[in-house]
Amino acid sequence: MTTMARRLTNRRGFTLAEVMTTVTLIAGMGGGNAFLNPKNEAQKEVCLQHLQVIGQTFMLEDLRDQPLPKACFFPKTTTTADSLPKLMGPKVEHLAWLCPCAPVKLQEHKITYVYNSTLGGKRMSEIEDANKIWLLADLCLVDSKLPCTHLDGANILFADGVPRFVLKAQFPKLK
Repeated sequence: MTTMARRLTNRRGFTLAEVMTTVTLIAGMGGGNAFLNPKNEAQKEVCLQHLQVIGQTFMLEDLRDQPLPKACFFPKTTTTADSLPKLMGPKVEHLAWLCPCAPVKLQEHKITYVYNSTLGGKRMSEIEDANKIWLLADLCLVDSKLPCTHLDGANILFADGVPRFVLKAQFPKLK
């Protein structure tokens, strides 16, 4: 081992270069946020998975020539006749309607997403620019007074059936 390498080696036998390379790789895999809030990152991914399940269910219904449900924007309860959980019934697991990052009071409501009710009765395959039109989203999308559910943005299910994380500055316009 060279004198320089010996000076850069810590007590456990790793060189400073090895440690710096490892830290750089780990931080790069997490987009720089790997060490900031891993719990929120995991919950954001769970939320995206929930929206993906709902989106795939809507897409299957579209393949069966079924339009999007004529549901309300946000139900008073999940048992009201025009609530998405009630209309979708057993097609979607009840936990899929919950974002794990939503406030506990909202989670007690059994649904934490808002629905673009203007799309009710339309077929997903017939919606123009479906990848830009929101279908289901975290509540903060529609109320700027609410803090972002996922630190700096929200998860949104678009009318093409694909959920994506969107930064607050890039939220789609509401119609």
